[in-house]
Amino acid sequence: LIVVSKSLGNDKSFMPNIRDYLMSGKIDSARELCRAKDTPIAHVIEKGISRLGKPTREVSEAMESAGQQEIARVEKNLHFLSLVSRIAPMIGFIGTIIGVITIFHKIGLSGDISIKGISNGLYIKMFSSAAGLLVGVIAFLFYHVLNAMVDNLAKKIEHSSSAFLDVINEPGN
Repeated sequence: LIVVSKSLGNDKSFMPNIRDYLMSGKIDSARELCRAKDTPIAHVIEKGISRLGKPTREVSEAMESAGQQEIARVEKNLHFLSLVSRIAPMIGFIGTIIGVITIFHKIGLSGDISIKGISNGLYIKMFSSAAGLLVGVIAFLFYHVLNAMVDNLAKKIEHSSSAFLDVINEPGN
């Protein structure tokens, strides 16, 4: 959550400042601004700046590649959350099975089928199921929220890349 939130840093003046620097021929200032921001969007724009003077297609491809690397970096550990959301209910189910085994073991040892004799096994069974489902649902929810945030970042990178390409393709540049 921290990594994804930081990556979404919302600086509305970033692209206008980059445009102003490029229009004024201050390439080094634009590059410094990108380094100072240290966000995925800034890294992608910096990659584009480093390719200035080359064909637009080459600049675009370099920025697209940088964008893919930034998205991969941001979502690097997201798969663990998906894994937890899938495994937690199964672990809860294992606890459910252990609870049932406990019930039958106690019945087998004592021959007693009273509620008192089986209540501990029922407790283990119900607690394990509830805990596994709760952890799974929470992990699933956060996984999808973070995925939506990463998708939003990808759209912002694409929009910023497009804006950068528009600036370098304006007449007079």
